[in-house]
Amino acid sequence: MNRRIQTVASIALASTLAAGAAWAQHRGRTAVPPPPDQSRTITIPCVEACNMLQHMRVWLFTPPPGSTAYGLGGLGEGRRVWALLPGCRQPNPDDPRDPCPVGNVSLEVGSGSGQVASTEPQNVTSDPNSRRVQSFVVPNSVESVRIRVHRHDGGVRYEAAVEAAQMRNFPEPQGSPSGSGYNFELSAYPSN
Repeated sequence: MNRRIQTVASIALASTLAAGAAWAQHRGRTAVPPPPDQSRTITIPCVEACNMLQHMRVWLFTPPPGSTAYGLGGLGEGRRVWALLPGCRQPNPDDPRDPCPVGNVSLEVGSGSGQVASTEPQNVTSDPNSRRVQSFVVPNSVESVRIRVHRHDGGVRYEAAVEAAQMRNFPEPQGSPSGSGYNFELSAYPSN
């Protein structure tokens, strides 16, 4: 009789544990949230993104009205942006710093419609190690923009999304037009 009670108790205990495990597994399945919507873009204030970019010596500007410098004239209509980048120098074995910490900047549509037009980085002066500028035009139909800072090897160094409407708050650069070009007051924008 004692052995029979032990056997029945063992079977009851095993059944209870199995049912509890199945219930916990079922409950765990229903508690898992659905995957996030991959198309959703979460933006940060433009001033926060610009502050981070400035730590990397990248400055964003609204070009002066009518300026066509640095390829801006051929990019179409929309919000116009210049990105002032640090220069790239020749590698030096005695200097462990990255000789080209910023290869380029890209602006891409985060939400809305259209496509951002851009140029490749162009040197500000004839010195091959000079600071560089990129031009962008963001269509007015774009709602948010992804800003990416790329290393020289193409890897992404920094990424943020901002509301496109906030981009009109980028300051005009300090400097002056020079024929069809523009002379930045580079001392106002540290590069190291």
